[in-house]
Amino acid sequence: MVSVAVVGWGMSAKTFHLPFIVASKHFSLVAMVTSQSSACASLYPAIKCFTSIEELLADSIPDLIVLATPNHLHFEQAKLALLAGCNVLIDKPFVISVAQGEALCKISESCDRQIFVYHNRRWDGDFMTLQHALAAGQLGDVKLCTIQFDRFRPHPRERWRESAIEGAGIWFDLGPHLIDQALLLFGRPISLQARLNSLRDGSKNIDYANVNLFYADKEVVLRASPYTAGPMLRYQVETTLGTWRKYGLDPQEDSLKNGSIPSMEPWLDDAVTETAQWCTGQAVDIQPIQAGNYMQFYEQVGLFLTGQLVHPPVRVEEALDVVKVLEKAIESERSGCRLAIDW
Repeated sequence: MVSVAVVGWGMSAKTFHLPFIVASKHFSLVAMVTSQSSACASLYPAIKCFTSIEELLADSIPDLIVLATPNHLHFEQAKLALLAGCNVLIDKPFVISVAQGEALCKISESCDRQIFVYHNRRWDGDFMTLQHALAAGQLGDVKLCTIQFDRFRPHPRERWRESAIEGAGIWFDLGPHLIDQALLLFGRPISLQARLNSLRDGSKNIDYANVNLFYADKEVVLRASPYTAGPMLRYQVETTLGTWRKYGLDPQEDSLKNGSIPSMEPWLDDAVTETAQWCTGQAVDIQPIQAGNYMQFYEQVGLFLTGQLVHPPVRVEEALDVVKVLEKAIESERSGCRLAIDW
């Protein structure tokens, strides 16, 4: 089995990583790095707890280190893990600058160790349903696509993701999901124009994003707002044949927060059913959404590390493309201009 150490004890680690590591047949959780060792030991009494990644690496070298830590720490922590001989799995975003990403790729290659990046929302059921429909040509030619990830959080919270530190704010939190899905569906855009703002009273970082991606034959709008109450429009795809529209977020996150145990088999509550609308000039058709499964990501990581899969679930080059769009959007906001993207 692949020995795993997880760095971090926040919502990301406890909701999006540990349940899958523990449930998978490929992994053995051997250590945690956290300042909350008592809380960790109460749930995982058989593992070792350390207060720093340096302390962990001085004790032993696990096969895989999972970084579920604040974004600005990813580069240095991943560098330490790679140089120590570990493979590393980094929560999105990969890093907070293209320069950092390129440097880590060189280190990874020189150490012959793999970088995995956790773009889990590739395995959202609504995204997979849309991806399949577009690939099969069922929706016609796309002219405008809106991908949104909104919340109703009108008041800032005291947490690192909303602090004034580099790599925090909604663009680095939700932007990677939006960008990764856009790039998978439509490829690399020619240019972009971004509006990144702080709309809430007392906000310490970006809490609103509206970014337009321009292609030769279409436009894609990425949006994240803290002021969306009620049903959230997740996707709106306007095509030559009609409009495909989906409301609400994939239910996996809520199920994980409620204690569901993930598996390779369908593990969501059967009562959770999702649908999309396919609207043409003549009718509105209600279409089923397939069940998503984030376990697929960890399954593919396990298969790759045990030599049973040729490619990782997310190529590091794809994750670096996401960082390039993150960075270019910030540049666009600062200049107030539409900017070409040099791929």
